[in-house]
Parts: sequence; C-alpha cells; structure tokens
Amino acid sequence: MTEEEIAVINDYWKLSDDISTVFQYTLKQIDDKHKPNKVRPVRFLAKKSVFVFPHNLLTCQECDCNIPVINRRDLINRINSEEKITCSDCVDRGLQRILDGANQIVNEYRAEKFAPIAYLNNLAVEELLVLLSITTEYTENNAFLGMSPDDVIITGIQMIDKNIVLSLIDKKALVYIPEVPFNVERASNVIYSLSNITFNNTVQYWPSESVYPGIYVNSLALDRGEEVSDISQILYQKLQSLILSVDDVVKIHQIIKETQIGKLYELVREIAKEYQIEIDNSNILGGLIEHVAGNYSPMKIYYTFRVKAWDTLAYLYKDSVSGYRAKHIFTASVRNYIQYIEDKGFELKKSWTLPQHIRASSFEALFSRLYLDGHFDWNRLSAKAVVALWLENVRLEEGAQELLAKEGQNSTE
Repeated sequence: MTEEEIAVINDYWKLSDDISTVFQYTLKQIDDKHKPNKVRPVRFLAKKSVFVFPHNLLTCQECDCNIPVINRRDLINRINSEEKITCSDCVDRGLQRILDGANQIVNEYRAEKFAPIAYLNNLAVEELLVLLSITTEYTENNAFLGMSPDDVIITGIQMIDKNIVLSLIDKKALVYIPEVPFNVERASNVIYSLSNITFNNTVQYWPSESVYPGIYVNSLALDRGEEVSDISQILYQKLQSLILSVDDVVKIHQIIKETQIGKLYELVREIAKEYQIEIDNSNILGGLIEHVAGNYSPMKIYYTFRVKAWDTLAYLYKDSVSGYRAKHIFTASVRNYIQYIEDKGFELKKSWTLPQHIRASSFEALFSRLYLDGHFDWNRLSAKAVVALWLENVRLEEGAQELLAKEGQNSTE
C-alpha cells in the first residue's frame, strides 16, 4: 500500500474532534481530495482497514482491551447500541471454561457408571460370544449400543438377544442408563453444542464424552483390579480356555437353531411377496420350518421353496382354489416333498442364493470365523451341521462327551 493510499485511509477514519463520532470528511470529499494523486477509491481502500477508537463501548468488558471496528457504520452502530462487548479471546476463554466444567460433570458421572468390573468369570459361553461380537463391532471404549434392551441386535432373534443383554446388564458387563440426572444431561448438551466451533480461528473437534440414556459396554477389570484396554482379546482368550458343559452346548445349539429358523421364516415371507401367494403362518408351517432348519441348509431350502412356489401357482391356476384351502397349499407341497425325499433316502442338491437383505448377524459372522473353517456364515449349513463343526473345535466336559455320544448313537439307529 502506497503512502497516498495510507493518507486516504487516515482521512476515512478522521473525526471532527477527539470526543465526537462525526467524521470530518464524507467519502466524496476524500475521493475529490486525493483525486490528483490517482489513488484507488476510498470505498475500496477502507475495506482493508480497521480502527481503534477510545470509547467505553468499544472496550472489552472482561480484559479492557480496545476492540477494532471495521468501517464507519460499524463504529456508529456499536456506540448507538450502548451494549457492552467482549473480545474474541475472552469469548474463547469463556467457552473453554464452560466446556471444561461440562466435561468435569460428565467425566465424574462416567467414572461412577463405568467403573471397571471383574465380570469375566461370571459370563456363560453364549454371553462371552455375544459380548465378543459386540466389542469386535464397536471398538471404542464404553460404546453406545441402543436406547433399550429391545434395540440391541446381536443374533437377530429378539427374545434371545434381549435375554442375553439383560443378563449382561445384571452381571455388569453392560451398563443400562434409563435416564441421566438433569445436571449431566445439561452438561452433555453443552459438550454436544460446542463439539464443532471455532476458537481463535481454528476449528476444534472435541471428543464426544456426552452421556445419554441407553446401553453401553462397561469397562473390564481383571481379578487383580487393573483395567483391560482390549476387551475383545481377553474375551477371545477366555473362550479358548473354556471346557463346555451339557448346558453350554444346549444353549448354543438353541441359538443356532433359532437363527436358522428365523432365516427360513424370512424366506417364506420373501416367497409370498415375490410369487404373490398366501401362506398361512400355521402350526404345520412352524413344525416344517423347525424340522428343515435342523436338517437342511437355508440355501437348499430356498431353492425348494421357489420350486414349490411355482407348483403352488400352477395348482391354484388349474383348479381355481381360493380361500382357506389356498393358504395351505404351499406348506403342504413343501412338506410332502421333504417327506418323499427322506422316505426315499434322497438329498437336496440344488441351492439358491439368499436375498441380500437376509444377512448374517454379527454373532453368526463371528461364530463362523472362530469355529467354522471355510464358512463365512451358516447359509450353506443346517443347524445340526453348524453344531457339529462347532463341537469339533471346542473342549467338552466328560459328561457332555458321553451324553453327546449316546445321542449320536440314538440318531443313527
């Protein structure tokens, strides 16, 4: 900037006297005065200037520093408003004090609620597997899982998931906060609102330490009292060291079977929608699904469902069947076919890929990775096959081995 341009700016801010806010020159008078020097218009040059005016309404009420104004209108408006102002540095420091106070309140509450607990030895095998699937998917400390026990999906079977979640809460592996105290809620809202603001022209991303109602993973302590940093690794080691009882085997078997049954019910709904046929949710259908879930893979059953859906359509069209009877034709067709191949000693050989929305749960994916070599999920396996592969990779109590051996002999007789 040249000396002539500096002179223009000085005239722009020049007051008629030391106590007045009336400017000595108008913008036109300034331009006319400096026109012989061929300088840029004052409107342009003034944009690059600020002015510090000794006035109590232009002084920071916190630190008494003078706060610059950016143009004449800004100066007049500030003085006419008669409102005290605070400089940006003091605003930043004030916000930081508020944030620090909110963090202190929340951190004290978190320390109380998420105190490390030595809960590891209290967990059953299905609870260890569920917790491992959770901590593998949610790796951050004290991860938020859902608002209530009904919202936490692990195996995909709501009743199983809810019962296990409630048990994990009871054993302190999960923390359920149905509501938070008012002061903690207010502090959490402060942290959230200040999580992305500018301090000293620098955007600060504050860690999300807010606490809201819901279910969280609790911190784990070892028997000696020290907190565990990697819960998943400890859970995995615990699972590897377990010797399973008959009750353990029964519970895991039930989860596997219910998972496969759940998939088949979804496939029935998919068939009804795709082929536009009514399928009654009868006890006969329930018994059929329970049977085939234990003995056949979902992919082979899905192929069978599709073939029998076509047969059902053909039968309905040919015989003009409607009403109550029509809703049971698909189930009867599948049941008769399964009975036929089992009586003849035949096998289901053809498969059909499951729809994309029927996905393996986090529990199923983890279980497959730990115990089912070569399988990403259970879609190519019956419930019995999943259990058999699992039992090959775990250790059993002597009583459990004997019982399973007897059941194996009975099933082959």
